[in-house]
Amino acid sequence: MKTTWKDIAPVPTSQEFLDIVLSRTQRRLPTQIRAGFKISRIRAFYTRKVKYTAETFTEKLTAILDGFPRLQDIHPFHKDLLNTLYDADHFRIALGQLSTAKHLIETVSRDYVRLLKYGQSLFQCKQLKRAALGRMATITRKMKDPLLYLEQVRQHLGRLPSIDPNTRTLLICGYPNVGKSSFLKGISRADVDVQPYAFTTKSLFVGHFDYKMLRFQAIDTPGILDHPLEEMNTIEMQSITAIAHLRSAILYFMDLSEQCGYSVSAQIQLFQSIKPLFANKLVFVVINKIDIMRPEELDPETQEKLQSILKSGEVELLQLSCTTTEGLMQVRNAACDRLLAERNAQKLKTGTNSSGEVTGRLGDVLRRIHVAQPLGGVTREVFIPDAVKSRPKHEKDDPNRPKLARDIEEENGGPGVYNINLKEKWLLENPDWREDKMPEILDGKNVYDYIDPDIEAKLAALEEEEERLQEEGYYDDEEELEDAEEADIRYKAELIREKRQLIRNEAKMRKSLKNRAVIPRSAKAVKLSKMESHLGSLGYDTSAISARARSQSRPRGRSAAAAEDTEMMDVDTPASIRSASIARMKSRARSQSTNRREDGVTNVMARSKADRLAKLGQQKMNRMARQGEADRHTTAAMPKHLFSGKLVSDLDDPAPNRTAYVTKFKTSACGTFTNTSSGLARTWSAVLSQPQLQQNIPDSSTLNEARSSAQAYLQSRLTNKGSTQSTKQFSIPIIDLSPSFSPSPAARQAVATQIRDACTNSGFFYITSHGIPASTCSSTLQLAERFFKILPLEKKESLHVKHSALFRGWEPSEYTNVNPADWEEAQAPETKEGFNWGYEEAFDVTGGDGQYVELDGSKTIGNVWPAEEDLPGFYEGIKEYYGRVLELARHLFRLFALSLDLPESHFDAMATHPGGIARLLYYPPSKRPRPLLPDNKDEEIGLGAHSDYECFTLLLSSASPGLEILTPNNHWMSAPPVEGSLIVNVADFMMRWTNGVYKSTVHRVVNRTTEERYSIPFFFSINYDQLVETLPSCISKDNPSKYPPIRAGEYVLERLKATTKDG
Repeated sequence: MKTTWKDIAPVPTSQEFLDIVLSRTQRRLPTQIRAGFKISRIRAFYTRKVKYTAETFTEKLTAILDGFPRLQDIHPFHKDLLNTLYDADHFRIALGQLSTAKHLIETVSRDYVRLLKYGQSLFQCKQLKRAALGRMATITRKMKDPLLYLEQVRQHLGRLPSIDPNTRTLLICGYPNVGKSSFLKGISRADVDVQPYAFTTKSLFVGHFDYKMLRFQAIDTPGILDHPLEEMNTIEMQSITAIAHLRSAILYFMDLSEQCGYSVSAQIQLFQSIKPLFANKLVFVVINKIDIMRPEELDPETQEKLQSILKSGEVELLQLSCTTTEGLMQVRNAACDRLLAERNAQKLKTGTNSSGEVTGRLGDVLRRIHVAQPLGGVTREVFIPDAVKSRPKHEKDDPNRPKLARDIEEENGGPGVYNINLKEKWLLENPDWREDKMPEILDGKNVYDYIDPDIEAKLAALEEEEERLQEEGYYDDEEELEDAEEADIRYKAELIREKRQLIRNEAKMRKSLKNRAVIPRSAKAVKLSKMESHLGSLGYDTSAISARARSQSRPRGRSAAAAEDTEMMDVDTPASIRSASIARMKSRARSQSTNRREDGVTNVMARSKADRLAKLGQQKMNRMARQGEADRHTTAAMPKHLFSGKLVSDLDDPAPNRTAYVTKFKTSACGTFTNTSSGLARTWSAVLSQPQLQQNIPDSSTLNEARSSAQAYLQSRLTNKGSTQSTKQFSIPIIDLSPSFSPSPAARQAVATQIRDACTNSGFFYITSHGIPASTCSSTLQLAERFFKILPLEKKESLHVKHSALFRGWEPSEYTNVNPADWEEAQAPETKEGFNWGYEEAFDVTGGDGQYVELDGSKTIGNVWPAEEDLPGFYEGIKEYYGRVLELARHLFRLFALSLDLPESHFDAMATHPGGIARLLYYPPSKRPRPLLPDNKDEEIGLGAHSDYECFTLLLSSASPGLEILTPNNHWMSAPPVEGSLIVNVADFMMRWTNGVYKSTVHRVVNRTTEERYSIPFFFSINYDQLVETLPSCISKDNPSKYPPIRAGEYVLERLKATTKDG
């Protein structure tokens, strides 16, 4: 426990504070920037200055706040002493003003950093930085008075003595000038000022001394006058505080000579006035200055008054003289002895119960001590069995004694020279077997695993059976005639073997090829004999083809005409030879190249299929306007010519002419129309009037489970009185998923075992190394922030979930409540805002199987999206994140199967077109930080207590904490975000499959910080047309199924309906 505050750092004035922070910013950060630099670099330069300055202010203010003592955390004596000296209200106000200034500076930093992100020039960014630092400086200058006050408090706190409220203490009190300081100076090493006038001591003084090898402290208090507490000044209140709170021996000093200026009657009256403060303390009345006046010398009336305060027997009278030191040490020793005896008695008393039995810490110590006691004179004799007594003694010198193995060893040279034959005494059926060498390992197998005592009998029986079979002719070969069908089967089998061998050979060639060039098939030389054999095997007559091929080949000529030089003079050359030569010399046109699009295409259907696949492959590049696969150009997200200036249009006002625009939109086939007045093309992505979806009627079992049983489970958890599982056992582990991507089954099983432990314990766990890039997570959280802050309210209203039968779109805080009971109890609405969407085959990296159905059994995709010009890049960013988290969810689904001792692919058929609802959620900041209290009924809930509906949930959240989990003993435990991780929790379907073994834990969201919170939960479900029923491996005769079968889509739809006001 801290008893002194001498280590508090000096508190600077407001101007010194500014000089410290701004000079540190100037020294630690770069100071040069150029207008020609990239705008992103300029923004980062000034953003860094603003953030660093705010962090420095926060660091300094936090150090000041942490240095001063917290009144609620210190001993009541120190708390009242600080209240007496400095006024606790003023102290709290000063510290509160510093805390408020710190939060204001952090708010200014956040606001201006957000503005700097959109700075367009160096001058604009510089002015924003200047304004930010100016506002921080203004806030600091307003703290002038609190900083001066705290510096004075710090200096005074440093001068206070170190008083330990729990040590052995002698407290000296009484009227002023009765000799209290003289007594302290006489018994300790304290150098206090002793003067012959009153109120020499104006504060508490402490002296230390040793008695019986123990350290004592003696406290000299200022003098007290006999008047009410309300009229006492600060000096007197220090004495009252010490008397009231310190566990000590009280020495009340009196001066019978009345040289102090106060009569004996007044001193007795003061003792009676402050006597209530002496409760449960040792009290001594000490008569000082007995060298001038002793009690025996008083008049009878005064003596009677003095004896009246001693009649109770709780007060002891002591006498001394500080001037002559008569009785000085006797008084000290008597007080110390009584104090030590009293403290020991209290320790023993606190360690015993009403029956006198020793308990508590003292009982634990005594139970560890065991003192062995004698048996009261009983002696225990040594017991030696008769067989041992009758055994002949082994005498070393006896020649008839039996020879031991040790004797044999000594005779043959001793240990290390001669080895004793340990097999000599073996009891075997045949003694000749003792020296046989028996191998332990043969052909890589343990020989002893194959030893059978009856092996010879079994071998003989086997040989007899073989001889009998041979005699009967069982193994004689009989030629069997093959019919035509069997011959055909054998022929086809041989063809299959040859084809497989060819495939293996080609694979080996491809592997050996590695990075070497591949010769096209058209460029390879094909022998005529190979072609003839191939076509002949297919049943074609190759005689005509071979004859034509041979006729086309030119034989090597030996005629003079063919070898004649073409450049010689042709005067005497015959006309026939000359014409043939000219014909050969004429240039020929280049041969027609083959159409590569037609290579390998055998018919029109194959051509059509190839064109469709090529078109699908080009869709992504066409959508992003890519020139090809190598095009990585990133265009401006917000072109300046479209987003600068002031837009004046009647579309900007949601009230006028809205009906006309809606009419135009409905008459358009694609939802696009042109505003002729402003010349701007506007696209409304949300369908304002959708046809009513055809819904299936859910069965009664699913309805009952969704409406009644789910609510009953939630209420039972919220009203549970607690379980035997402690909060320490209830934990949220962090699981590294990287081994689960390994091809090793053992590595994946190890991760599945960790998942099983987490699901049976808390139902929650963190996953790291999950494969989703950090850039994708951060960009998706930024998309959520843009949606809730940038998109106008009228645009959000067009996306309202009330327009969707599948609860897709924008969800305001007052429209839904995740705990239906809160509607009936008139609870405050949930302070959250959301945007919901579901599965689309375009999001699925596998492409889907084309069989996806929605919650109500229809094929219509119920998602609605904001227009691209309202939120550029929103759809593509959501699509990328959804695809990655869906791929991760399928991977986790296989690990869940392993954790239940099922085949890894057990759930694959249930997730071919899975239902997966995702949400963007925004929780506004709290006005002030709110701690997590165990029984706080007036919480400002962001998302009420609930359990998730589907298989499991993957949660991505911003840095602000808010998720709270209901522990088995009915307390809420915070689950703060872990950097680079996702939070996974079990939902209702998984609990139903496992018959309650995996916990669908109740949780909620409460934003207790002053920062905004964004989160993106992904609720992974199986195909909505699947049936959910308890796994057979989780049911037994003693443990029947707790949950009836339900339809997945119908169950989720009914649960969602119950969360809205309309039901």
